[in-house]
Amino acid sequence: MRVLTGDHVRALCWSWSLLAATFACQARCSAAEILVPDHFASIQSAIDSAVAGDSIVVRKGVYLETIDFKGKSITVRSLAGPAETIVDAEGRGSVVSFKSGEGLQARLEGFTLRGGVGTLFGLTAFGGGIVCSASSPTILNNVIDGNESDFGGGLAALSGAGPNVESNVFIRNVATAGTGMGDGGGVFCDAGSSIVLRRNVIESNRAGLRGGGVYCAPGASVAVLENSIVGNEFTTIGGQGGGIMCFDVAFALIEGNVLTSNLFGIVAVGQETGSVQIRRNRVVKNTGAGVTCAWVQNAVVEENVIARNENGVGGGLVIVECSPGVRRNVIRENRALVGAGVVICASGVMLDSNLIHDNRITRGTTEGPGTGVYMFRSDECLIRNCTISGNTNSAMWFQESDARVENSIIWGNTGPRDPIDVTTGPVTSDPIFENCIVEGGWKGRGSNNSDLDPLFVDAAGGDFHLRLGSPAVDAGLMTGASLDFERDPRSVDGDGDGLAAVDIGADELLRVIAACFGTTVGVDAGLFNALQVNSTEGNRRRRVKLSVGEPIAIEMLAPPNGPSPARFVLYAWLGEPDLSTVSVQPFGLGTSSFPTPLNGAMHPTRIWNNLGYPAVLGEADRPSDPAPSVVLNAPLGASASLEVTFQGFIEDAASHASHPVSLTNAVVLSIE
Repeated sequence: MRVLTGDHVRALCWSWSLLAATFACQARCSAAEILVPDHFASIQSAIDSAVAGDSIVVRKGVYLETIDFKGKSITVRSLAGPAETIVDAEGRGSVVSFKSGEGLQARLEGFTLRGGVGTLFGLTAFGGGIVCSASSPTILNNVIDGNESDFGGGLAALSGAGPNVESNVFIRNVATAGTGMGDGGGVFCDAGSSIVLRRNVIESNRAGLRGGGVYCAPGASVAVLENSIVGNEFTTIGGQGGGIMCFDVAFALIEGNVLTSNLFGIVAVGQETGSVQIRRNRVVKNTGAGVTCAWVQNAVVEENVIARNENGVGGGLVIVECSPGVRRNVIRENRALVGAGVVICASGVMLDSNLIHDNRITRGTTEGPGTGVYMFRSDECLIRNCTISGNTNSAMWFQESDARVENSIIWGNTGPRDPIDVTTGPVTSDPIFENCIVEGGWKGRGSNNSDLDPLFVDAAGGDFHLRLGSPAVDAGLMTGASLDFERDPRSVDGDGDGLAAVDIGADELLRVIAACFGTTVGVDAGLFNALQVNSTEGNRRRRVKLSVGEPIAIEMLAPPNGPSPARFVLYAWLGEPDLSTVSVQPFGLGTSSFPTPLNGAMHPTRIWNNLGYPAVLGEADRPSDPAPSVVLNAPLGASASLEVTFQGFIEDAASHASHPVSLTNAVVLSIE
């Protein structure tokens, strides 16, 4: 028998202690769920106890405290959501702080944050609701309400921060420094920081100087994607950018947002070599110019709807001393004293495939020319494949400016002035028009212009697509424009002579405009429109216009000689997709793809299905309740401007005996 000495016993005890500690550490190092107030009375005490990977779950209630993640990769989330889970700082600093190098694994989710006044860096307070300094947290599904700070009343990102901010509400936050000159009422992004803002509501925030909704400082990099930015403002005379203000940023992508009722919509001002891309936004009903781009060296303004904004000079789009590519925008129904649609000042701009119509001067009919496009001392501009129509006073005003205008339509503009007004001052104006349709003709420099009626589908109703037989069809020069204003392909055979050519103007006539029952259908064919919105399939391009708050009824009609009732699946797409995606399958989907998971914005979303959930649509049982049609009373949350496209499949046994599923027409619903 071996005898254990004292040293052996001490060593064994030490080994067992080490083993126990190891097991205890392993058990604690696995992710834990910590409940507040069950386990800890406050959120901060729970954070202090947590380790990486833990989740702190907070029950509903009002928590009077500020919280600091202290560099930990943990999740802090509410159990009942932001309406019932409130963190109130009571004026003691930022409500939530990320300032110790937190990464994306640090997550804040599901709270209302209020009562914050920011964190001092030196003598300046940043981030009333949330401050992110040298950190990159994930911030989801919170309501940041009624906070204030010098910069970033709702949220501030600084010192190289890079937060991901998604599906939050920023409302009633204020940025007013001691002098009343603060920036970023809702969100502030400082030099060297980057931020992703996606699908947030940024509403009724206020800045003293710049960026009532969002302010991006020199050297910042931002992606502002698919947000609703409403009713934001600045309070100082000479301030800028109630909706979004980008000042000399390194990079900004502003895409897919809705901006309305702001004091100015989007303002991008630059001095160095930064890049700003403004794409696919709806900038509607703002006080001040919809989009302003000044001194930005690399800028793109593309595929936006800029409508019903009102300003002194330049209601829709204002360009100052820069050369952006302005492509495929719809600029309509804006108002200003001068240049209601587009103002170009000391710039060399390319306007390509834009539709500029029904803009209005806000003073006497003999004043304020250049309602469609006003150019001042801008000599290197190229305007090609644009349609400028329905504007008051002159459609275009060249003041001390030369420009080249190609393949464009200037027609149906009203007022006492000539459609094209040329004013010479210290600098001569002498524009060139090539291959254009100009009402009343063009007597200046250029060639191959005409004054033949372009035959719009319904100019009075705002439909500037070309009809068959239009002199603009296949009559353009090959200028490099590959898409029209709706992203339809250029250079198609629109007149049926077997030769593809570019059309004059913003629209490219496509003989195929809709898909129904699995077959592409020409404009003159007897198309049965199974899908209707408010008892209409819309105009010639299947577009229905409604006002915000107007009731919506979506109706699916049983096809002729088909089964009654007819089973169907209805899809919705936020925005207007390319024609190719609605000509073969709805949004590129196949018939075997049902049921599809619910997708986010810009992805097809199945919103109604009375076909059941078969592997193949034709295998479903037919509903027992016969009806010739189904009406869906769907408000769609239409409390703000949006554009949504509907299309679907419907049962059509008469046409497809072996596989009785067919494609319906598409309808674009435009709500303003």
